[in-house]
Amino acid sequence: LAIAQLLEDGKINLQDKISTYLPDFPKDIAEKVTIEHLITMKSGMGHYWNDRYWANYTKIRTVDDLMAIIKDEPLDFEPGTKRRYSNSGFIVLGAIIEEVTGQSYYDYVRENIYEPAGMTNTACYEMDQIVPNLAIGYTVNRSKSPYNDNKLQNNLFLHAIKGSPAGGGYSTLDDLFSYAKALKANKLAGRNYTNLVL
Repeated sequence: LAIAQLLEDGKINLQDKISTYLPDFPKDIAEKVTIEHLITMKSGMGHYWNDRYWANYTKIRTVDDLMAIIKDEPLDFEPGTKRRYSNSGFIVLGAIIEEVTGQSYYDYVRENIYEPAGMTNTACYEMDQIVPNLAIGYTVNRSKSPYNDNKLQNNLFLHAIKGSPAGGGYSTLDDLFSYAKALKANKLAGRNYTNLVL
């Protein structure tokens, strides 16, 4: 939705290449991949869950932290030739949001989506901090570890420490309902741009 807002405001265009906004991103990718490729899952970018990510995931707090991990990843296919979900593509969109707005991704989304929609219990929390009223999920450990006892365990640290443009945010049912109402009423973007998101 943040990208739709920037499109509506004329701050970005679908055919703009990554290099338009992120000149330090590797040129072999930045000169090929457009914003449209990123939002339609046709960028050729993959997922950032590589060895560097897992070695540092407890330290990752910002979009820049994630960009440092994905910037050297090669494309999985030529942009525009296939469609495949890409978390790394969403990170790049988050970096573009930061560059265009001069705000952190988190501040932009809070000020331009959560607050106007009336979402008061939604954020990308830092999960190693105390978060009041946050329900914690559980999962069965299905690893092949000899210590696996197939009992429920807290899934808190199976995820990123802080959510990102690729996901990992937390919300409530009431806030999600407020979001849906705001979208339907075109409070967050005009009808054409809201339809782009939906």
